[in-house]
Amino acid sequence: MSKMTVMVFDDVDDELIENIKALAQSASHIEDIEPSSVSVTFGNYEINFGWRKIFCGGTEIPLTRIEFELLTYFVHNPNRVLTYNQIYERIWKDVPYGEVRKLIFYHIGNLRNKLKGAPFIIRCYREAGYCFEVHTE
Repeated sequence: MSKMTVMVFDDVDDELIENIKALAQSASHIEDIEPSSVSVTFGNYEINFGWRKIFCGGTEIPLTRIEFELLTYFVHNPNRVLTYNQIYERIWKDVPYGEVRKLIFYHIGNLRNKLKGAPFIIRCYREAGYCFEVHTE
């Protein structure tokens, strides 16, 4: 469950405010991921993180910014169920409020349609989130 705290300060040193912000950010439950500048390959699919592009058999598959960031987040967290809140915080860089599941469902649906036939799947875990799984045959 998310919590929000609002603090109002009068005549406070800027350094103190920056320290408070840094402390609040360090308390986040989201792990910071540094995207690699290299490519990863799954069958005939190549994801180039430096170029922010994905190719299938050498042909680029156009993805929106949100779709590419979702894919990147999943690829860097294989076989791990990412909760709806984790996904929202990472991709939209905001605290989840309201019903974020429908928004995430919409974008993941578009991503799945564009990546049909890929040797990996973004599996839904009802009431929990999504998981990136690579097919091993």
